[in-house]
Amino acid sequence: MRQRLACTTVSNITRDDIRQLVDALRRERLSEHTIVRELLILRAFFNHARNTWLWTEPEENPAIMHD
Repeated sequence: MRQRLACTTVSNITRDDIRQLVDALRRERLSEHTIVRELLILRAFFNHARNTWLWTEPEENPAIMHD
């Protein structure tokens, strides 16, 4: 899943893609702490892209999970 995301244009990454990544990390039996840390890094990346580089896509940060 990481490889697929790495090859995806950032503006095309969706919340569903991030959910699939989380599911894949859980299947790999990574700890919740590790998964949360990865989500925080992704969230920070999307925030940085929006705030520093003035990116407008994706419209919402896909790494912010709403259940």
